[in-house]
Amino acid sequence: MTSFPLGNKARIASYFQVWSDNVELNLAMVLIGASSFYITSLMVFPAFTQPNKKTVKIIFYVLLLLISPFLIPNIISVFSLDVALFFYYFLFFGYLVQIPFVLAAIAAGYLRNWYHSKQVLALIEKQAIKTELELLKSQINPHFLFNTINNIDTLIIKNPPQASQYLNELATLLRFMLYEVKTDKISLSKEIAYIEKYVRLQKIRSVNPNFISLIVKGTLGEQQIAPLLFIPLVENAFKHSTDKLSDDSIKLDFEITPAYVLFTCSNRFEKADLETVNKDGLGLEIIGQRLALIYPDKYQLQVNENNYYYNVSLKLLLDAN
Repeated sequence: MTSFPLGNKARIASYFQVWSDNVELNLAMVLIGASSFYITSLMVFPAFTQPNKKTVKIIFYVLLLLISPFLIPNIISVFSLDVALFFYYFLFFGYLVQIPFVLAAIAAGYLRNWYHSKQVLALIEKQAIKTELELLKSQINPHFLFNTINNIDTLIIKNPPQASQYLNELATLLRFMLYEVKTDKISLSKEIAYIEKYVRLQKIRSVNPNFISLIVKGTLGEQQIAPLLFIPLVENAFKHSTDKLSDDSIKLDFEITPAYVLFTCSNRFEKADLETVNKDGLGLEIIGQRLALIYPDKYQLQVNENNYYYNVSLKLLLDAN
């Protein structure tokens, strides 16, 4: 039969007495610890880790964190004479208790960000698979390949050197779509070079090569972007342009700076054709979802219609990733 040592009840009574004698101190420490944890977790940590840090906001949150161990004992002292008499004692322990709670909040914040990043990465991978399939069906479509090869075949007799050039460009396009887009990042210069080749191949299919204009302003350096950000917009412009005989039926413009790239794509349209824009090829909804996943809060995608032109504008911050 197990017997407990004498005095256990007295010990329990003494523990309760210690707690009850220090209820003000315990209350102050709990409030300081809880406030320090939540201020750090909900205000200070996000302010330091968000992309666009605002110095004024950071200073305010840090001051709020530092003043809480001073403010809470002051409030409790209104109702407790002990706290008022031993204020500096409470203040010392308040700042001492604050340290582990602040460190715990920072650790929780990094853990939360890590878990969120894993979720976002899994979502990006899932979306990338869907996007890749849509892009492949949209870009390497049999109609485009069939007509381009036929045009090249005609040129073989009329102009063999030019036919050879176009054939090489078509091979470059296919190689780009099959291999280059597998990486997370490609150079902006490669993406634009692809678009230039694509435009040249489209021109040989038209009796009026001036139906499309492509202008690149700025200097191409080592800027890196996610692959296939602009190509789907170009493909949609060709697919839904209703007039390929007039000059400038499709207008493509790049404005490139070290900080951002602005791409505008315009094509003539008929009102009835707008209903099919999101039904055929790669819809703007999928493009927007991909941008939101890869470049959250670092892009602007705008769509509007004016003067029988369907306009899409995409501004992307190059220094964001």
